[in-house]
Formats: sequence, structure tokens, C-alpha cells
Amino acid sequence: RKKIKKRCCLQASIRLIDKRRGDFMENGLKMINAIKSNNTCQKICELNESGILESIIPEVKSMKEVGQCKYHKVDCFSHTIYALEEFEKLIREKNFPTHLNECIWKYLNTIVEDDIQVLDLLKLGVFLHDIGKSKAKTVDENGRIHFKGHEKFSGDIAIEVGKNLNLSQ
Repeated sequence: RKKIKKRCCLQASIRLIDKRRGDFMENGLKMINAIKSNNTCQKICELNESGILESIIPEVKSMKEVGQCKYHKVDCFSHTIYALEEFEKLIREKNFPTHLNECIWKYLNTIVEDDIQVLDLLKLGVFLHDIGKSKAKTVDENGRIHFKGHEKFSGDIAIEVGKNLNLSQ
């Protein structure tokens, strides 16, 4: 009887893990589609509003809790969304020097893997550029907040996000 009960519990646990893995993969695909869209900023905001974004990238929660201080008007998440919005605006305006325009677009449209372009990875990079700030946060003896070394934490987190989205290094 105990063996049967253990087997049932194990089977239920495996089903739950498989469901969570399936949900994560489905949500990861939503993130990939967001960065591939012409309006990545809006798509990421939609993923955020639905709660999916934090399930894909748990560190997003801490981005919303850090960054606003004497020198920064908004939290880290809002700053990142603004940065992504500005990046997409620059891309839409296509305001590159005429003699470089063709080369730049050729590079940005280069397929890196599985129909993902350099431009898509740049948008993901803009989104993740400050994601490590919460891990780097310190407060000095005067009460000032610092984020020294946040770029290293952000890079490490970005690599993990890439792995979770099944992107190659």
C-alpha cells in the first residue's frame, strides 16, 4: 500500500513538473516572440501586466524595487522600459549615416540562430542591461545608494536568461 501511494505521489509530482516545464517553455516562446516583434517594448509590458514576465525572468521583480533614489527619478524596471522604447524609436527612425545605412541594416538583420536576428538580441540586451542592480545595491555611510559592479551581475543574469530561453552563447 505504501509503495502504491509513493508511486502515485511520484507520478503526480512528475506531471506537475512536466506542466511547469511546459508552461515555462510556452512563456519563454512568448518572450522570444516579444523581442522579435516590431514593438518589443509594448509586448514586454503586456507580458509584465499578465504576470508572465516574472515567471520567465524572476529578477524583474527586484528591478521594480530598486533604482529610484536621489539621482534616479524612476525604478530600474521603468528605466529599462524607457531605454528599450528609445532604442526602438531610433531603429524605427532609421536615422543612420547614409554611407553606413546599408551595412548597419545588413548587420542588424543577420540571423544569429533559429530566425533570431542581431537586432532581436540587442533589444533583449537593452532590456537586461540593468537587471543586476538589485544584487549590486549597497548603501554607504552617508546613506547614499550605489550599484557598483551591477554590469557584472547583469551580464551573469543575461547569460542565464539566454540559457533559459534556449539561446546559444
